Amino acid sequence: MNDTIGIDVSKANLDAFCLANQEHRQFANDGRGFRALRAWIEIHGSSLIVFEASGAYHR
Repeated sequence: MNDTIGIDVSKANLDAFCLANQEHRQFANDGRGFRALRAWIEIHGSSLIVFEASGAYHR
């Protein structure tokens, strides 16, 4: 599936990878970083987003 974005969630960062264009981006795990991540996801128009949480940091 080429329109997939994977997100690894940690205490400080959200590491995102877009499979379609092999692009990696890192965002802060806070409100501002989440808004930037959301905007980045909308640009790619991904139909599937998968995330891996480390402990309780996905909240």
